[in-house]
Formats: sequence, structure tokens, C-alpha cells
Amino acid sequence: MGDVKLPQPLVTVVIPCHDKGNTVARAIKSIKAQTVNNLECFVLNDRSTDNSEEVILEAIKGDRRFSYLKVDYGSVAKVRNHGISLGTAPYLCALDGDDWLDPQFLEACVPALEADPTLGAAYTGLQWHKPDGSTGLSMWPGEYNYDKFLKKQNQVPTACVFRRDIWERLGGYRSRYQFNGAGAEDAEFFLRMGAYGYGAKKVTQAGLFHYSWMSGHTSKADYREPDWLAFHPWVKDNWHPLPSLATPINKIAHPARQYDSPTVSVIIPVGPGHQEKLIDALDSLEAQSFRWWEAIVVWDAGDFIPPSLVEAYPYIEWRSTPIGKAASGAGAARNIGVDAASAPFIVFLDADDWLYPNALEVMVQGWKDHEAAIYGDYTAIATVEDVSKLTVKDQNNLLQYNEKTKEALINYRLADYDVAKAMRQPENPPFIWCNVTTLIPKAWHYEIGGFDEEMPSWEDVDFYYRLAWIGKPFKRIEKPLLVYRFNTGGRRETGIKHWDSLIEYIRSKKDV
Repeated sequence: MGDVKLPQPLVTVVIPCHDKGNTVARAIKSIKAQTVNNLECFVLNDRSTDNSEEVILEAIKGDRRFSYLKVDYGSVAKVRNHGISLGTAPYLCALDGDDWLDPQFLEACVPALEADPTLGAAYTGLQWHKPDGSTGLSMWPGEYNYDKFLKKQNQVPTACVFRRDIWERLGGYRSRYQFNGAGAEDAEFFLRMGAYGYGAKKVTQAGLFHYSWMSGHTSKADYREPDWLAFHPWVKDNWHPLPSLATPINKIAHPARQYDSPTVSVIIPVGPGHQEKLIDALDSLEAQSFRWWEAIVVWDAGDFIPPSLVEAYPYIEWRSTPIGKAASGAGAARNIGVDAASAPFIVFLDADDWLYPNALEVMVQGWKDHEAAIYGDYTAIATVEDVSKLTVKDQNNLLQYNEKTKEALINYRLADYDVAKAMRQPENPPFIWCNVTTLIPKAWHYEIGGFDEEMPSWEDVDFYYRLAWIGKPFKRIEKPLLVYRFNTGGRRETGIKHWDSLIEYIRSKKDV
């Protein structure tokens, strides 16, 4: 390849930087020195409080291949995704601001990907550098072995070269696998890559990737690595996606999930402001221990469904309300989703919430045991400025509190179903025993005519009241099944503001 320039960049390099003013120039210099010079590089300064901006601007000055952006994410995964989305090259490389590459790094990695379309990533040996100045060639990474990923042993370094179409298919890096902004997001990314049939290759033993050891985020004493296997049930039960690179048990092909006869249709309406939250909801479906489900997403945001989502989640049945108009509302979107459902049972899941991995399994078993609408307790994410002002009950159920973000995780216990109280509803104060994420037979939805599309809020409360009025039973499962966000959306506040009038409206339907 040498120094031949191509009209189109061959590699997009992304360098996230958070308070790396003392090292980021070295990272940039190493990209400038690459023997593959038909590249583009995006340096993203994320919430730095030091002189990073000044250093970056000086380091990239005069080189049109480099672009500088100031962002506010507090997440290396989001920064990488942002930078990658700005580029156009078919190959990608993520380089942290305190690491650097030998000039031959890209030249060593790119040809392997061009020669073998089954490879998703190519990497080299790793040369470590400690703060005391000592250095050495690391024993890790070794030759690629996907089975080690399944034992929580990452096999691919952060700095490698991988395909853009892989990043698009996987929907990018996930910030949930980070601890205070960085962590195992790259390990989880390459775990998913192998699950969908793309391998990796160590192209040379030479330490062309220079890693700053014991100086980064993951070297801090309080660092805790997130469980990056948790949302992938096939790690435990061996029901891998069909193209998975995992070695089959007893040399027999992996069991394959059945897609054409789902038991549960999960209906997810996506209203304005919830588009970015949808990924958590969809990933929580992929994490389910119960596999016989289908997902129907009803896009009610007034715009077009992003192609990046369609690419990353090809199994979704997508529906949309009219483009360019105001949102039709959660009730209307859910009704559209049920009409598209093919399973005998339905579960409604809001786009800004997500399920615990065993939620559908517990719900389906609950139906088998009780033949009732099944709901469970939940964990709330709430913005709390002062935890000391929480009720004693909420303080006792507080799972976690982040002083920086003011986010609290609190376990909430829902009420057991009381048929007598349910039949008297609506009262003031009301008896609300379940949330919208409840498993019911699809036929029940049509018995009561679905959701009332005219209601500005609490359409789910009205829905379950009407089921109770015609004698449908409910059963609470005494364990959290759902993570529910208190700090997103506006329909909840609308319901609180207009509750008196909503009660009268619901009561008028009962009196008919």
C-alpha cells in the first residue's frame, strides 16, 4: 500500500479524549505517521477539564484528514459511535487518547480484512508501557479463539481494525457495559461480532499497538468491570445465533431459535424523545431466557425510522404512524402493534423501559400456573437530588445512587390484585395494581376494543380497568421483572395534572 493516496478514505480512525492533554498528541502523531495515509481521523474531546482542546488543535493543525469535535457524553462508547458515524471509510479503528500505534499498524491489519470477507476484525501484538517507564511485549492477545469470549475472556484489543458494516449490523458500542464512562464496551462488541458469524485474526506477533498500562480508567482501584455476558443468554444455554463461531457441543450444530411460531408478541411504541432509549428495550428482548417471542416496534415519533436501527435489528417487525404529523399516542401505537402480532400472548413494553432477562420466562410460566394476566414488581430509575428526603420505605429499597448523575435505582413492590377493589374503580385515590408491561392473551385485547386512543394519559390504567370489569383475573409475581424510568416521558406528568378529569372520563364508560 505504501503512501499511495486513494480518493476515498480507506480507514476511519476515532480518538476519544477525556483529560488526556498530556498524551493525546502522541496518539494523533501515531496516526499521522501511518504508512496507510488515505485515512480520516476524528478526535472527540469529551468533557475534558484540562488543556486537551488546545493540545488537539495544535496537533492536527494543517492536516485536512483530521477533524476536531467537542462533545458532552461522559461515555467512551457513545463518543466512538459518534465519531464512526461521521466517517465514510469501510474500515474502522478506535484508538484511546493515551495509547498509540506503530506506523505499520494499519498496513498490517487492513490487507487481512480485504483478503478474507469472513473476518470482522484484525489486530496485532500489544506492547505495554507502565508509568514507571518499563515496557514489554504482552502475552495477550493470543490467536483468536471465540470460545474464550464465552468464558468472559476478551480476545480482541480495543485498538484493532474492523469493518464498518459490522458496526452497523451490531448497532455500535453499548454504554451499559461501562463503569463511570469506560470499561468493557469493546469486549461486549466483539462478543456480539462472533455471535453473528464474523471472526478476528491476529495478523502479527509484533507489538504494533502500544498500550498505556496502569494509567487508564480500568486501572483505578474502584473500577468494577460490568458483566458483559449478562444480556446474552446463549452464553449459558448454548442456543447461539445460527452463524455463531462458538464450537458446537459434541460437534453437533447449535440449537436454533424458532422464529416463525412465537408465543409472545412484545409491542413497543416509540414516541418523541424515546428514540435513543429504544436500544435498551430491544437489547433486553435479545437477553431473554425465553426465546419464543417476536418484537413489533411502532414508530410514533413523526419522522422516518432510522436505517441504522433497521440494520441493527433485522428481526423487528416495524410499523409506523403517519410521517410528518403529531404523535398518535401510545394507545394508538399499541393498537397498531397488536394488529400486527402473530403470537397468542402479548406484552406491552415502553421504549424507555426494559425487561429483566427472565421476565418473559416468568410471565409465561405464571400464565401456565394461574391462567391470569401476569405482572411483576419493578425497579425504578429516578432523578433524586437528595436521597435523605426519600421516604423510609424508598430508602430501604434503594439499590444504588449515583452522586454525579443524581440517578437512583429503587425497587418497587406493586399491589396484589384485589378483584373487589378493581371492580369498584375508578376511585379517588385510585387502585392501580399493575403497570402496562403485563402479559395477557391477545384475544383479551380485542374483547375490550383495545386502548382508548383519545386519552392523553393513563390509557393503560383504563385498559386494565376495563379488563377487570369483564372479569379477567390478574396475578402478581413477587419479583422485579421490569426496569422503569421515572425520569423520561411526559404522559405521566399529563396524567397527574389531569387525573380528576380522567377519572370522570373512565367512570363515564363504566356507567354506559
